[in-house]
Amino acid sequence: MGGAISPSAGCSNFPASSSNEQSTGSGLWRASWNPTFCSRIEIHVEEEIRMKRLQRGSFAVLREAVLSGEVERSKVPSLTGYEKRAARLVTAGLVERGMLTATTHRAPLGLAFPADVAERWSSNLYPANAGSRP
Repeated sequence: MGGAISPSAGCSNFPASSSNEQSTGSGLWRASWNPTFCSRIEIHVEEEIRMKRLQRGSFAVLREAVLSGEVERSKVPSLTGYEKRAARLVTAGLVERGMLTATTHRAPLGLAFPADVAERWSSNLYPANAGSRP
């Protein structure tokens, strides 16, 4: 999976509307996702890869975190198509950017929403007029 990913690859199996409850290292995670959310993450990750801020294969790991609620570190090589050492670089980059988090360096990885990408991944999460009165 080292090559470029088209904006729709990997999102076609994404349920249009689903409600998931998963127990992760950070507690109970409840989400309702759609293909637009998946596509936004994918496009953003591709831009980060082009700017050399993330490694190729990063989207596959994030997609797994979205779909499963967490990613076992042992699955990262098969998700990315890389050997263990290169797969660790993918994981390290995602953790460093705040997109994945874990309670310990061996714990499963969970999806995180760093402030600098929250609006990008979930538009209108914080609408400009949220606190104003009509």
